[in-house]
Amino acid sequence: FRFRNYSLKTRLSLLFLILVGSISLFILIYVPSFLEQQAYGAIVNKVQTLTKLTALSISPELLFHDNEEMENDLSGLKLNPNVKYIIVIEDSYKVFASYNPHVVIDVDYKNSSYELFSYMDELIYKTDAPIYHDRKLIGHIYLGYSLSQLQEQVWESRKTITVVCLILF
Repeated sequence: FRFRNYSLKTRLSLLFLILVGSISLFILIYVPSFLEQQAYGAIVNKVQTLTKLTALSISPELLFHDNEEMENDLSGLKLNPNVKYIIVIEDSYKVFASYNPHVVIDVDYKNSSYELFSYMDELIYKTDAPIYHDRKLIGHIYLGYSLSQLQEQVWESRKTITVVCLILF
């Protein structure tokens, strides 16, 4: 392959094609993973904040063993289709309230050695928060949040970026 035998116009066109191809390849590899990391970080922060706020709001119900008010406080979370399980445990390790207990058992909610768990072809992010009343630990809340919507959004962005890169190249 002799590069010198081609005209200046052909050589510049070839160099420009290699440059555009390299930029497209970089965008195709780097941007989707960067967007995925950003989206995952945002979801994790959202779910952790949601769990901590819920722990704060349900502490009186747990302290006074008010099941009816606990159900009212947790009803908003239960309406969220991404919330896969909720479990509220007293400091004596007795379950006080739960939502989707069959999922809770399958995901080993107490094991904090991993945050992500696959359940029925769905990736679930696990988080928990202590429940305090007057600086005294009175229980824990565990929450499982589905990442399927996030995965769909990441997949769509990957497809869009791939199409844009192919058009550029």
